[in-house]
Amino acid sequence: MLADFGLRPAALSLYGNDVTRALAGIDFAAAIQAPLVVTGAGVSGPAEAIGYLGPLLKRAATRGVLVAPENHVNSPFESLAEIEGLLSSLDSPHLGVAYAPPHSYACGESPDVVIQALGSRLVFFYSWDIPQG
Repeated sequence: MLADFGLRPAALSLYGNDVTRALAGIDFAAAIQAPLVVTGAGVSGPAEAIGYLGPLLKRAATRGVLVAPENHVNSPFESLAEIEGLLSSLDSPHLGVAYAPPHSYACGESPDVVIQALGSRLVFFYSWDIPQG
């Protein structure tokens, strides 16, 4: 239906912590030619995040899709250090970052610094704003 209107999806948002649902979402993203799946895994720590994302990255590799967890307050992707740790731990060409600057502000980090540090690993940008403070 998107193609009928000359549209192509930029991404598929897929939040939660159900791996089976997420794997099906990656298949769906590939079927509709969405180049990436944005996830905000409902996980409690880095080890759980790695466990959740590992199977998704394997599926993404076979489907030619990127997986991009969103940085988020009160998640294992909150700070730049946590994001870099996750990227380093999983080290996959199919892993990027969906970046939402207000979450950096909320944890006391400058979005400029985070964007510079992530460089090409930043594959999706949420352009929304909140008042500082």
